[in-house]
Amino acid sequence: MNWITLQFFCSVLWFVAETLPLQVVLALSPSRVQFVIGPSWLAGIRGMDKVHPGLDAVGETGSIVRLRQEQMAKPQRHFRPMPEPIDPMQLQGPSPKRRFQQVLDGLMLLGALALGTMWAATAAVAGPAIGQFELKDLEAEPGRIEFQSQNAHAFGQPSRQTARDDDDGDLLFDDNSVAKQRHALELETALSRFFRVRIGIEFEKERIDEPLFLSQADDFAALRLEEVALEGVVILVPVPEKGGVGVGFLAEFEAPVFGDDLKTIIFGPIMEFRAGPLRYISNITFVHFFGAGEDGEPPDNKWDLAYAQQLSYALNDTWTLALEAYGTFDRLGNSGRPGEERAAFGDFDQHRIGPIVYYEFGLPGRLAPSGAEHDGDATDASLSGLDDDDEGTVVSIGTGVLFGLNDNTSDATLKWSVEVEF
Repeated sequence: MNWITLQFFCSVLWFVAETLPLQVVLALSPSRVQFVIGPSWLAGIRGMDKVHPGLDAVGETGSIVRLRQEQMAKPQRHFRPMPEPIDPMQLQGPSPKRRFQQVLDGLMLLGALALGTMWAATAAVAGPAIGQFELKDLEAEPGRIEFQSQNAHAFGQPSRQTARDDDDGDLLFDDNSVAKQRHALELETALSRFFRVRIGIEFEKERIDEPLFLSQADDFAALRLEEVALEGVVILVPVPEKGGVGVGFLAEFEAPVFGDDLKTIIFGPIMEFRAGPLRYISNITFVHFFGAGEDGEPPDNKWDLAYAQQLSYALNDTWTLALEAYGTFDRLGNSGRPGEERAAFGDFDQHRIGPIVYYEFGLPGRLAPSGAEHDGDATDASLSGLDDDDEGTVVSIGTGVLFGLNDNTSDATLKWSVEVEF
């Protein structure tokens, strides 16, 4: 990472520390009082909306959240002990320097969560594993760093199914994984030509897991930070420069940040085939949910099978057309400990397919797009005025629509991505 890049990241951190006001969230219930102090995007952390999904507002520093009377009257389950009272002086917030240190501490916390929180208590329910809609290839160039922004907006979400428990008459809701928005920010680097690593965070606007009322069955929570992830890719057989088949292996660990979801381990083979402008990538992964149960309930440590497929054709050094498919087979066999919801509604496989277009370019005075490598045309470098060994910044922008193939999947998902390699 050069000095300009380091300055850029430091400027981003200082901007966050200076501009995001701290907020105080006060959640009240008949048996619980909880304060959460942090940046404004933490106001929607998982768990707050489960206690009271109808919070009227979240004020700035020193304000109190107003709660609706009807939600105050309804008893809640799984309350935690009441914390110690907070000194009113704490509501003034720290100094700017202290806030900057808190941001740095938070980033360190994200890394620690990804590496060492495998024993934390989690809930006992798991829906189908739906990851970011991206392909894992077998490219690895030591010393290069890539920033990625993977985004998805879903439309025409499936309606939530409901049923009554035959034993106690409680209202049951299906546990299908439905999100209106998903945004992932990731940093990736190759440690060698045979191994690369990636760390990322993911924001989601998910459907409320446990609505209090039937009218909230299809409501969505606020967009919030959901999880951190640590990924490693081993290139076992690199793709030959003149074309051919390559093989690799993917392993990823995902952990919820402030929620009660189960953690996941994802692993499986990567296969890539190239022949001139034609390219095919296949990711087949096993997804294992794990964690400790809550309140003595056993967790649903199930196994899912997920896939990501891409068939692409490079029109030239800049434009690439692709057909991509993503899907998940919810629960392999009878793995895990399915709850009442599984008996009432069954599993929720999801499948999507659609066209994606990619536009790739080098910044002025920098390296020509990587399409020159795929075509192997010596004139590509001469057109850019640079040698093949020159390094610079390459930007790739992709967008397209994925169409749902069954009733469990959203009708359409707008996918767009921005990748910057330097």
